[in-house]
Amino acid sequence: EWFDEMIWEWTMKPHYYQPNFRFYNYPYVYAQLFVFALYRKYKEEGQSFIPKFKKLLSAGGSLPPDKLGKIVGLDITKPDFWKLGIKQFEEFVNEFEKAID
Repeated sequence: EWFDEMIWEWTMKPHYYQPNFRFYNYPYVYAQLFVFALYRKYKEEGQSFIPKFKKLLSAGGSLPPDKLGKIVGLDITKPDFWKLGIKQFEEFVNEFEKAID
């Protein structure tokens, strides 16, 4: 259910809808796929992944994305990295579909 004041909420983020800003949101997609790939690696490696993950977190924003990925064994320059994140996303979608059936 929508609140009356929410009818105009879309106007608060006009850059989403401006044609010359079409690449504005790609960092969000990249970050989400990175997180999905991290989760997938954790599921594959289990507890042995945790020290690498802690090292990644402790690096914060001090390293570029390719170096951060290498800490946990992800090479963001390779298609397999992207496929790993997409595979996890597909798994989440399948779980969701099962839950709503």
